[in-house]
This record gives sequence, C-alpha cells and structure tokens, in this order.
Amino acid sequence: MKIRNNIILVTILCLAAFALGACNYWEAADQSSINISFGGSNALSVLDKDKSEMVYTITLTSPGKDTITRTAEKGETHISIPVSEGKWSIHLRGEGDRRIGEGRADVAVAAGKPASVFINMDVTGTKVRDYKELVDDFNDGSLPENFFIEIIGDELIAYSSSDHDSPNVAILSNGKTITLRAKTKSGSLLIKRDIKTNKIDSNVFRIKNGTLILDGKPDDTITVNGRKNELGSIKCTRALINVETASSKLIMHNNVTLTNNITANGGGVHVSSGGTFFMYGGTITNNEVENEGGGVYISGEFSKTGGTISSNKAGKRGQNVMLNDNPIDSDY
Repeated sequence: MKIRNNIILVTILCLAAFALGACNYWEAADQSSINISFGGSNALSVLDKDKSEMVYTITLTSPGKDTITRTAEKGETHISIPVSEGKWSIHLRGEGDRRIGEGRADVAVAAGKPASVFINMDVTGTKVRDYKELVDDFNDGSLPENFFIEIIGDELIAYSSSDHDSPNVAILSNGKTITLRAKTKSGSLLIKRDIKTNKIDSNVFRIKNGTLILDGKPDDTITVNGRKNELGSIKCTRALINVETASSKLIMHNNVTLTNNITANGGGVHVSSGGTFFMYGGTITNNEVENEGGGVYISGEFSKTGGTISSNKAGKRGQNVMLNDNPIDSDY
C-alpha cells in the first residue's frame, strides 16, 4: 500500500510539472516583446578620449505611463524586452566618459507578437570635469545646436590664465543654444569666481550671441557664487552673468542660484543692448551693487514666471531689480 501511494504521489507531481510547463510554454508563446536595435554614426561609433565604449540605458513608457528600464552591456547593440500590447515610447541614452548620446522612437506592439525597431542616435552632450574644459567647450565654437554640457564634480573655479590679465570666462558667441546641467555625487554643483587677480573685470558667463540655459534638477542643483565675502580689497566690476547683445538670451530654471556677488550694476544678471532674460525658476539673492540693480539690471527684455529675486542691495536704485530704468526694491 505504501509503495502504491508513492507511485500515485509521483504521478500527480509529474502531471503537475507537465501542466505547469505547458502553461509556461503557452505563456511564453503568447508574450509580446520589443526587439530594439540601435546605432548611428554620431553615437555608436564615437569613442571617448580613453577609447571606452558607451553604456546604454533603455527606458520604455507604456500607454498607461508605466516604465521599464534596462541597461545594455558595453558593445551590445541589440536587446529584447518583454512587454504588453499597446503603443510604447522608447528613450535610449548612451553615456561614456566624455560623450552623451540619445535617441527616441515609438512602436506599436500587438498581443503575442514581437515588434522590432531601430533607433538612430545622435551625440547630444559632453561632460566636463573642470572649468577650463567648460570654457574651451563654450569658446571653440564646435558645439552643435541644442547641445548640453553635463558637469561632473562638486565644485568648479573659474580659472585664471597666466596669458591674461583677468580670469577667462565662458563666452557663448556662436549663436547656438547651450544647456548647462549638473550631475554630481553630492547633488549640488558650485561654480565659483576666481579671485586671484587684483581686479576682477570678468563675468562667470558671458553671452554675446546665442542662448544659455541653466537647468537645475531637484537632485542636481547649480550655484554660481561671486565670493564677495572673500574679495577683501579686490574690486569686482562684472555681474555673474552678462547678456550683452540683442542676439543674446539667458534662460534660468528651478534649482539654480546666483549669489554672493558685488559689482557696479546688476549683481546676478546684467542684460544690456536689448538682450533677453527669461526666468522660469531659481533664486537670485545676496548680491550687492554700487549703483543700480542689486540682483538684476535689465536694459532689454525680461520675463519672470517663477523663482525669486530677493535680499539684494543697491547703492542707488533697484535693490532687487532695475527694469528698463524702473527700480523694484521689494522681493520680486
């Protein structure tokens, strides 16, 4: 009887295993998937200075806005991801030591069938590790349109060159749109003015022709610090950011702070000659000027839909803002 019971038990287990295997087989046969291939002359074949390959992150967004994220190994150019039916959006980001590439696509997936898509990528950004690299990337005119620079590191100092009487500055003059982002271990990037020279006749950023976008994120803030409390007898003569011509534009988003500068006019931002400043967020605070526009001096177009300009000082008018000869002393 005991042997008979054991045989029955084994038989039941075998049948259960067979049924489970059959279910898994039919479930696998009915599984939808997206087969993603990717490349592009501007991304896949671009190697960094140390010849390292890029690592790719694939993010899929479902019709219901759920997301699936996968990482492709270095050198891998094809990946298959199980999904449900519906129209999916795909964002592919490739990242190496120096280059950042991106590509996007939409694909419709039918129930129980695979869908295939090829994503052509473009290089969309570069990473810099010090202010000299940042200045060089701005000033050599080699950046494409709508490019962004992603800074790696927690602190940058606007360096002084022995070949110049005043510190070099990131000058945007090629008519392009450049977005500056931060990606740091601490979650905050500090850009400090160099104060080694006896006279600081320089901004930190100067826009002569083009658009500079400062784009802070909740976990990656950007602070531009003029170091007024460290200047001593050194005289500073420039705003942190100068928007110099009618073809120049500054756009500032959340989690960006311009602070701690002392100068003649426009402590945080000085817009002249019909330039444009769009402030969607961020903070301009604790700046001081001898004459007008403690936080911002505008001789051009100014639009503010977010952020704050507060706790700035001016020797004459416009504690916080001087807007086309109209002083604004209250928090703004």
